[in-house]
Amino acid sequence: MALIYVATENNTDPKLFNASKVGAASAKAEAKMQKVVKKQINAASGFTTDKNESTKGYAIRLTVADIKIEAQSVKCNLSGYIEKLPRVVNKDGKEGEELASGKVSGNGKVSGTSEGDILFCIESVTEEMITKRCIPAMRADFINR
Repeated sequence: MALIYVATENNTDPKLFNASKVGAASAKAEAKMQKVVKKQINAASGFTTDKNESTKGYAIRLTVADIKIEAQSVKCNLSGYIEKLPRVVNKDGKEGEELASGKVSGNGKVSGTSEGDILFCIESVTEEMITKRCIPAMRADFINR
């Protein structure tokens, strides 16, 4: 049985991981999201981030939808979707997205307001979204491919 490939390189347009709302720490937040996705996908049975393993797979696109720094805590909200790979080619020869699921989202809150606390909030929410929403959705969709 072929492994289910999940793209994790953030060099696509649009990027797979977008944390522009984080401000100065956006690059660190995007790197953290990428690291978590790679770790969780590679730990899941039947999945890989090695593109040589399978021609069919998915791209998980995640965005920091909202970040709120309050008096002594950080709230973060992430949203995203799972895109099927390879991308579909329409009758005009242009590539387009075919979604494997509807919107996925998650939110969290951590004590503290430092950059580390912001990154920890994003890391925790990303991990939960991947393990509890994305991996099950990709498993279910892949059966029919």
